[in-house]
Amino acid sequence: MGKLLSFVAIGALLASACGGGGPGPVAAPGSPSAAPPTTVADIALYAAADRQKVLEAGAKNEGTVSLYTSAVAPTMPLIIEAFQAKYPFLKVEMYRADNAELNQRFSQEEQAGKRIMDVLETTTDGMTAFISNKWLQPYASPETAAYPKDSLHPQAIWAPTRASYVGLGYNTKLVSKADAPKTFDDLLDPKWKAKMSIASSATGVRFVGNVLFSKGEDYLKKLGAQNVRVQNVSGRALADLVVAGEIPLSPTIFDSHVADSKSQGAPIEWVPLEPAVVNLAAAALSAKAPHPNASMLFIDFLLSEQGQKIYFDHGYGSTRNGIGAGAATFKKLYLENVTPNYEESFAKWQALLRSTFTAQR
Repeated sequence: MGKLLSFVAIGALLASACGGGGPGPVAAPGSPSAAPPTTVADIALYAAADRQKVLEAGAKNEGTVSLYTSAVAPTMPLIIEAFQAKYPFLKVEMYRADNAELNQRFSQEEQAGKRIMDVLETTTDGMTAFISNKWLQPYASPETAAYPKDSLHPQAIWAPTRASYVGLGYNTKLVSKADAPKTFDDLLDPKWKAKMSIASSATGVRFVGNVLFSKGEDYLKKLGAQNVRVQNVSGRALADLVVAGEIPLSPTIFDSHVADSKSQGAPIEWVPLEPAVVNLAAAALSAKAPHPNASMLFIDFLLSEQGQKIYFDHGYGSTRNGIGAGAATFKKLYLENVTPNYEESFAKWQALLRSTFTAQR
């Protein structure tokens, strides 16, 4: 409980700088508050002994949670189903899109003065604009005690919900297991010329960042000579193209997408081209959440052992202690952690992607 108090105290001090306005007094764990919290900031940081009771009472009046997410089916619908079974008085309304669409939609709503989104669940690189614009509210959840400290946002703006890894996806009807590339160098084999594609989204951009970090600019030029096509689609859509056989193989495929497709009998396999870039997704709270009590219950559930097991059972990694430990033993790269001035570097990688590879027409 002492760790939670420290987390809450840090969050309270930083809340005014990170969004949602300055929080009011936050009751210390162990003693109920004299009055229930009312503002988004107070509810988000509430840590008194009656926290669960207070949140449930407030959530019953709110009745719903508006979730914006980039998670693909069937994972999030199953999580929502389990959450609504636990809290039958709540309904989760989900809007699913990629990061660019999530950002655009919320920006338009913000400009129009609308308050729709409660919880944002997407990759951490997709939260950059939300954080810089102070659209997110720091929060405290008792579930974060089960997570390594370095996996949590330092200002308590988000906590990790799922981890996936970017590697090589290939169609097993077109590429044999023996022939499939196992390393970055294998991608330079002449037999793969004009047979590979990469995503134009952040996934492809981060692939370029990985290549520069792991192999250098000379390798990137050699890979460009392989006539790699850039597909203007998301990582999920690109995996579907591999499944359909329209693309034999791609080094910008998520292991979670492959696991989902394989569970449905699709002819696709995945290989970690080491180091595999870690794509971390997290849960964040809108600074103007219209249903803050229900939102905190939902965030708690996403981070809980029950919620994390659903993610894990559908191909995602988890940073929560005790969930799927040792499942992914290959070398991993947390690109944000090894890249100074990440936003500037991302822009450079994006330009290199466009200049190095061939856009699909």
